[in-house]
Amino acid sequence: MKYLIFCRMDKLYIFAIGGTGARVMRSLTMLMAAGELTDYEVVPILIDYDVVNGNLDHTHWLMQTYKAIHEKTYDIGNGMHNEAFFCSPLSPIMGFPQNNAVGNNSFVLEMPTFHNDMRVRDLLGYHNLVGNEYSFRLLLDSLFTTDNYGELNQNLCVGFKGNAKIARLGYAALKIQDTIEFRTFLNIIDPNRDKVVVVGSTFGGTGSVGILEILRQLRCGHHFPINNIATVLLEPYFLPMEDPALGVVDCHSVFIKRSKDFFKFYNNSGLADFVGTTYKIGMDGFVIYESAIGGQMQRNRAHSVELLSAMAICEYARTGQQGLFEYNLGQLNLQFGHDLIEMNDFYHLPGGLRIYESLSRLLLVARFYKEYSNGNQKVIQSHFYREMQRHFPIDPSFSKILDDIVNDFLSWVEELSCCINNKFGLGLFNVNDPMDRMIRGRQYVRHGIFFHLFAHDIIGDYIEKMNMHYHSLRYDTIPSELLFLKLLSKSSRSIFQQFQ
Repeated sequence: MKYLIFCRMDKLYIFAIGGTGARVMRSLTMLMAAGELTDYEVVPILIDYDVVNGNLDHTHWLMQTYKAIHEKTYDIGNGMHNEAFFCSPLSPIMGFPQNNAVGNNSFVLEMPTFHNDMRVRDLLGYHNLVGNEYSFRLLLDSLFTTDNYGELNQNLCVGFKGNAKIARLGYAALKIQDTIEFRTFLNIIDPNRDKVVVVGSTFGGTGSVGILEILRQLRCGHHFPINNIATVLLEPYFLPMEDPALGVVDCHSVFIKRSKDFFKFYNNSGLADFVGTTYKIGMDGFVIYESAIGGQMQRNRAHSVELLSAMAICEYARTGQQGLFEYNLGQLNLQFGHDLIEMNDFYHLPGGLRIYESLSRLLLVARFYKEYSNGNQKVIQSHFYREMQRHFPIDPSFSKILDDIVNDFLSWVEELSCCINNKFGLGLFNVNDPMDRMIRGRQYVRHGIFFHLFAHDIIGDYIEKMNMHYHSLRYDTIPSELLFLKLLSKSSRSIFQQFQ
């Protein structure tokens, strides 16, 4: 599909709530880097009251890096970019010209914040409940725990710590609907063309309450076709390690009950009827993470449940499918009888076959790029390297940000492949093996190494084709960075076909 300069791309707005929502967005950004979501301009809106949350901070950095690569190489008017790496636009909600305001590069919804060291008791005016109002104080004592690590003494500056009661108070006090980002979203969305996805956990305080709050605000006084709204709801799949000193105890029963309560309210309140597509994502059992009460220390490793959630978003954007869809990794495990998600398992997931190829291709390119940037002698001797260095030198600043995202992609794949106790780890790749054996269960069948894949005539023909296209759009030259990514994308497709 070719997009002309004056065409408006349909937008995919994604409300990613809490730490789980941020981790799903990390996986989705990696899928976009691999060539997914090419028909949409993706507009993520990250929501988390713990503004220094490690997962939130990492995902925001990743999206900013992706955006920098995309803007250096593509624009909507270039065309010819479907399924190319980094080709989907990724835009902050405040970055559109029609806002008539100074552009904001942040993907995080800027919430009003609680003042330093504000506790739940301060928000409720607990110590002011005296005299005739003392009975209300006793009521709060019955509703909230009051010890040193109890709910009334919880510091609101580090988010809600997974507590749904406190999350309800926080959302009510800070009012998402009054933020400039949410008002801007309502002003610029085309409800008949654009799609909205709300993603988060059903068992955490920030996510379980935030999903319902966003849906409630969307439903209040706005006319959205239900076929353009989807939710991706993650059921309990991890537990923090119990730590009584931090007040982290009995999370298993709390998470299970909270998720059940969420779905009961979601279905009985009519919100489920307002949503055209619901994805329930889960697995059997739990992975255990070290306890962290918000802040930079809360940075969980990537997990296959989050990748599956990102795949569901891609499938919804691609097909517009309607209804309730339930995906549980445990069902795959029961069917095939092992702990790792291998190729045959992955094909049963939404868009599995297509995404398997996309991730394989990007992994091959990521490893090639590491050799390219590190000056591997075999790469330097290749025709590809000589042509790029001679005619299309890459800007060093571009090389730096590409190196950053390649490193994070490789780390992400390794995290997915090494889930704790291999509980539903991704068994598709051997990240640290030689390049011809990285794709698990498949072997590169050609003689020679990847660096020599491009024959002289292939490079020459492709550059000529790109030149003709750019001249037709009245561009004087091809951006070197764009040609570099396009050539790698083209070569990776040919390389992948040689694995059997």
